[in-house]
Amino acid sequence: MELVEGVVFDMDDTLYLERDYALSGFHAVARFLASPDESAVDVLYRHMAETFESGNRRTVFNQVLLEWPHLQATASVKELVQIYRNHDPAIHLLPGIADLLTELKAQGIPVGLISDGFLPSQESKFRALGIRELVDPAIFTDAWGSEFWKPHPRAFMSTAQTWGIPDSRLAYIGDNPAKDFVAPSALGWRTVRLRIPGQIHEDEEARTETTAAECECTSVRSLTELLRKWTSIM
Repeated sequence: MELVEGVVFDMDDTLYLERDYALSGFHAVARFLASPDESAVDVLYRHMAETFESGNRRTVFNQVLLEWPHLQATASVKELVQIYRNHDPAIHLLPGIADLLTELKAQGIPVGLISDGFLPSQESKFRALGIRELVDPAIFTDAWGSEFWKPHPRAFMSTAQTWGIPDSRLAYIGDNPAKDFVAPSALGWRTVRLRIPGQIHEDEEARTETTAAECECTSVRSLTELLRKWTSIM
């Protein structure tokens, strides 16, 4: 088996928990809706958080405006979405991820990032995580348009070309079996699913062999051990 010479990560629910970003966004929206009555922030926030945790993730703002109709004069759902997307997120790397990225870089293994999502949001998450010095390239596919979001292969092909590393010596770490592994697997990359409690897609199974990852890790520690084996990091 060929050694891995470059490792690329997904961002949402791989480097940090996407749930934390959502809750951070709900705080921003609650503060906006409650102003100037700061006492209402917690009530509005809890309502949005509970709606999200119940699985109704696409109707959080609709539900809060239905619950408090007078707030419809303050902002529309579309405007609340923009506040959510453009807020400065309070998010942090998963325990052990910073050490893993640092270790790979120290051993001369280039580390990249490929992430989908609304471009300003992804860029603000990247800044908040503080990993700019550890990751290059960081590709946010929305910069090319949503048609290039995963499973489109463009970002993977671009990274391989930038590094000049054969596909068979590259690995992609993601969390979503619906889209993360289709393109890299087809190109010949190694693929790993990080599957840990708290992820949005934790309970979802791959529907076909083409969407399944080669390996699955249930902790950052086991992911680190696997990548050490694949890259011969000691």
